[in-house]
Amino acid sequence: MECARLGADWLGPPLLQSVLEALGWPDPGCLFPLHSARRALLRARLALSHLLDPTPRQPERWEPLAAEYLSLAEKAIARLSAV
Repeated sequence: MECARLGADWLGPPLLQSVLEALGWPDPGCLFPLHSARRALLRARLALSHLLDPTPRQPERWEPLAAEYLSLAEKAIARLSAV
């Protein structure tokens, strides 16, 4: 998810495959997009929670970051629907 957010979405699948092979774990199949969506939603919530602080540092940063994570969650759910 973070690879995709930072513009290196090509890196995620081979990295995941390498980790799975090294650990000897089976391919999670459709569970991976579900996990990615859940993590993206959590990170969006955490980004927005910074705005609950009475004097948040960099308040202009959190809404766009949350929007990025929400977009990643939508893409992950779309991949899940395609499986």
